[in-house]
Amino acid sequence: VFRRLGSHALAEPYVRHVARRLGISEVALSLDLVPRVAHDHAPPRGVGVVAVATQRATEALRGLLALLVEHPEVQGMVYGMLEPEVVPAGESRDLLARLLSAEPGRGWAAWLAATEGTPGHDLLLDMRFEEDRRSGQDRAVDQEVRDFVDTLQADHWERTAAGLRQEMARPGLTREEADRLIVSYQDAVRRSKEHQARLAGRSPAPGMGHG
Repeated sequence: VFRRLGSHALAEPYVRHVARRLGISEVALSLDLVPRVAHDHAPPRGVGVVAVATQRATEALRGLLALLVEHPEVQGMVYGMLEPEVVPAGESRDLLARLLSAEPGRGWAAWLAATEGTPGHDLLLDMRFEEDRRSGQDRAVDQEVRDFVDTLQADHWERTAAGLRQEMARPGLTREEADRLIVSYQDAVRRSKEHQARLAGRSPAPGMGHG
């Protein structure tokens, strides 16, 4: 049953039931099952849930950066919904932090000039050409912001859960460490699902508006 489920989150109710029937700790049973499920359902190299989510997040981040350049009025909205630390370290996160802290009202030309000689300049230039090729859409800007932010948040918590899942498979964990990891893992899964549910309630799919 656990192998068919292929997910610790989906297996959780069964773990609880079996642990009670056997009179053993849910933590111990979970730690025994997690590595088996992960091994039996290991995705092909370069594929998998986290890889797909990260690709969507990359597209969403480029879309969000372009929105901040084109529509500086959403700066406050983005600032209140997303911390740059949620985004993986790199030139995109640096540019996001800069866009969120800048005085509003610049536009493409001003930003390209301001970032001349930095990695952010090439990134902005790529996005500028993407905007030129973009087909017209009637989606509200605030809806696009929410889609992009939820995509980035869902990816962040997917990656967090994946990292915790690897830690949970580490041999030699104490009961205290295992309890802490399972609680953190379940919280990360819950948060990721919350953002995915918000995305599912809106259309079209996030990451498709830009880039």
